[in-house]
Amino acid sequence: MEKRGRGGKSSPSPAPQLQPTPPQPRKERRPSMFEREAIASRWIWDVAWDSWVAVKHETETYVALALVFALYCE
Repeated sequence: MEKRGRGGKSSPSPAPQLQPTPPQPRKERRPSMFEREAIASRWIWDVAWDSWVAVKHETETYVALALVFALYCE
């Protein structure tokens, strides 16, 4: 059985073999918006005074999450 493309015409010759390319150096990944916020919030969070609470309510049709953060500032 022949493979056919969208046009429905069969290719008369096999596809040419591609030469493997040498690996490129990896680009440094930029942090996402949320990762940048987490880095910035580390400076204002005091583990001795600040706290947080998380509650999860789950049913067959939905999932609800509630997060409450409390910061103490003088």
